Parts: sequence; structure tokens; C-alpha cells
Amino acid sequence: MKKLKIIHIHTDYKFIFNSDLFEGDLFDNMNVIIQLKGNYPGDENEKIKLFRDNHNDRAKIVGLCKQADIVIIYDLNIIKCRIITQLPLKTVIIWRFFGYELYGKMKKMFLSEQSYIYEKQSQKNKFKVFARKAISNINGLLRYKKTPVKLFNDAIKRINYMYVLNEEEYTFLKQLWPILPPYLNFPIKEEFKPVNIITLINERCKTSPLVILGNNRSFYNNHLDLIDIIERTSEKSNCKFMMLFNYGLDNNYARAVRNTVNEKTNIILIEDFLTKNEFQNFYKKPTALVLNSYRQLGVGNIFMAFNYGIKVYLNSKNVYYDWLKKEGFKVFSMEEFETDLKNNAIQPDLELAKINYENLITFYKKENKESFQNKLYNQLNQIK
Repeated sequence: MKKLKIIHIHTDYKFIFNSDLFEGDLFDNMNVIIQLKGNYPGDENEKIKLFRDNHNDRAKIVGLCKQADIVIIYDLNIIKCRIITQLPLKTVIIWRFFGYELYGKMKKMFLSEQSYIYEKQSQKNKFKVFARKAISNINGLLRYKKTPVKLFNDAIKRINYMYVLNEEEYTFLKQLWPILPPYLNFPIKEEFKPVNIITLINERCKTSPLVILGNNRSFYNNHLDLIDIIERTSEKSNCKFMMLFNYGLDNNYARAVRNTVNEKTNIILIEDFLTKNEFQNFYKKPTALVLNSYRQLGVGNIFMAFNYGIKVYLNSKNVYYDWLKKEGFKVFSMEEFETDLKNNAIQPDLELAKINYENLITFYKKENKESFQNKLYNQLNQIK
């Protein structure tokens, strides 16, 4: 059986592990890493090629991609759009959707009123915004004969498939952006360690409930609304809170959240980036995870929470709230979060923890790495 050659193109070092899903007998993989913010922290080897974002290196990347059967791009930024639109039709292109590429174009729809205030502030100086967009458009027209918007849309039309974590999210996005390419399911295969749920719950029962707020500095977390809920219930709640704030833009919104939290004695900001082991150990102590996002965000955090028997609260506007319930997981709404705080009901729950942990194991077994690769290989062979 002939191996299909795949080029994986990354600009975010945190997600390079995603390409591990394709390692095996069916695919010959190479990671292309475009170094945007500092040097790649790992080692270069025969399976990794490092490049910079300049005209010469992009030409080299295009040359490599033309020799491949499949090109998988991890998020769709303007750099990758330039590469995509130069590739021949015989090359199958798959877009691993991250979220910001589309959600960022309709921020008002996915932000609370408080969060959107800071988005409006960032756009306050209309002249600077206009000048920046005008310069970008002129540069795009001079060099690529296209504006960034036209280049983005042309890239989407050229892409053969789009990896999204579930079909419900894809259907939702397709209604907003009809030009999206066909859907492919990208399995959620977070690495997790088998744990003793009973031991974890018993340890948590010895201390006050500890609650994780959000997953990063992004304003899609709507942190300020969470802080308001905590303030309204602070006299009755015995919880302590930790806000994950260790990556993302450090802008006016992030500074406003930081300043607000610094005035609170019951909320601790986690600003240091956690390694994989530190991240897994971090999830052993909390009782609950609260993500107040209206859009897909922090899916790895959610599944890590299920693995460690942590109660999960999501905003019911988030398409993942209904999807996870449909998949058999027990998740709770923001309204239930406020009620539970008032009633001091955010306590370790062994029965709930067991249900979500056992369902997580079943969920991961639905499609293993081998079946995923075989299905993809057969599908791509039919196209070619």
C-alpha cells in the first residue's frame, strides 16, 4: 500500500502535537514550522523543517507542498492563505480549524456586553484602524493582486476539506459562512492518564471547593461576567477561584480583568504557562471548571476536567453545551453555576465524576487512530 505524503504547516508551536495523529504505515509526514514569534523551542530533525515568514521561504514551502499528496494547515492565517492559493489542484488541502479564523470576524455575536466594550475600545481610533487596513490592502494588491479579505475567501474556496471537532459546530458555522469546504471530523484525542476517581474526590472533600475560571486571557472567556456572578454570591459561597490567564493577548481587556482580579482576595490569577505535566497536575485539585464562552473554546480543558472528575459549567449559548449533553456528558449552565454558588453546592460529587469519566473512556474508543487513518486514506485515494 503506497504511503501518502502529508505536509503539516504550523505557526503555533502549542499545537504541533496534532500531527501525531497521522503517524503510522499509511502516511509519510513532515512538519513545516513557520517561526513567527521567536525560534521554535524544539529540535529540528528529518521530520521537521523550519522557515521564516518571508518571500523566499514561502516559495520553498510551496515547492515542498507541490511534492506532497496532502497539505494540512493548522489554523488559517494570511501566511497560509498565500501558500494555499499557489498550490496545484492535484494537491489535497485540509484546514484544521482553530476557531479564531471565523469567530474573530463576528466578535459581537460571541462576546458579552462587558467584553465587547473592550473590543470597541480597541477600534476607537478609527483613523489608525482605517490606515492599517488601507496599507494592508494596498500591500496585498501590489504583491498578490488581492486584498487580505479576497485572499482569505479564495483560500477557503481552494481548500478541499475542513477539520472541525464535531458536526454540530460545523453546521452552525456553515450557516454563517456558506463558502466553507466540506466537513471532516477531527477526533478529540487528548492524552490523559488513568486516575483513581474515588481517591481524587476524597482528597477534594478535605478542603474548600476550588473552581477554575476560563482557559486563557482571551475576551471570549467573558471573565468580567464571571467575576460579577462571584461578587453576587460571595457572602454565601465558600469557594476559592483560580483564573487561567497564562496565554493570549495582553491587551486592554486583559489588563482590565487583571486589575479587577487584583482587588479580590478569593481569586488567584495563574499567569505562568504550564507544561503538559504541570497542566495535568493542576487539574487534580479543582472541584469545578467554568468556561463562560459563547463559542468553541478550551475543549482540551473540558476533557481534562472529565478525566479528573471535575464538574463542568458552560454557557448554554455555546454549541458545545448541547453537543456534550448529546454525547452523554453531564455539564451545567451558567445559571446553574450561580445557583450552586449561592447554595454552596459546588462540592465534589463522586457519582457525577464516575459518569463523566466512564463516558470519556467510551467516547475516546469510538474512533481509534487506526480507523481514523484508514477512513482518511481511502477517502483521499478516491479523490486522487
